[in-house]
Amino acid sequence: MRDAPHLPTTDETTLPQPPQPQSGLKDLYAMGEMPPLGHVPAQMHAWAIRRDRHGEPTTAMQLEVLPTPEIGERDVLVHVMAAGVNYNGVWAAMGAPLSPFDIHGQDVHVAGSDASGIIWAVGSKVKHWKVGDEVVVHCN
Repeated sequence: MRDAPHLPTTDETTLPQPPQPQSGLKDLYAMGEMPPLGHVPAQMHAWAIRRDRHGEPTTAMQLEVLPTPEIGERDVLVHVMAAGVNYNGVWAAMGAPLSPFDIHGQDVHVAGSDASGIIWAVGSKVKHWKVGDEVVVHCN
């Protein structure tokens, strides 16, 4: 069994900090720091894949600060507390057998299909979930 490659910790990764609003709410929180329940910051930390980094997951996935996705009227936004990377994430990182960029056309891809966390925001037409609900997410 070989040693796993070293991935940088948040102490080893310096990320730019955006200007903060006057109200005490932040546009970006440190890794592990919880925003107030229901406050959706403008930016988030994510292990991101970019087309020009396709290759081994340990180099293709890099910690970045990204805009927090906007939700639609039938969507929920989950503050992810734990996530898994399975073969789909490995394939996305490697760009094979198909690059996710050939499908969704975005500049960045955040892999993951399994997660657990807390619902942080709900769209206007969501009826069965509310902010604060703890959830497990799995795509079918």
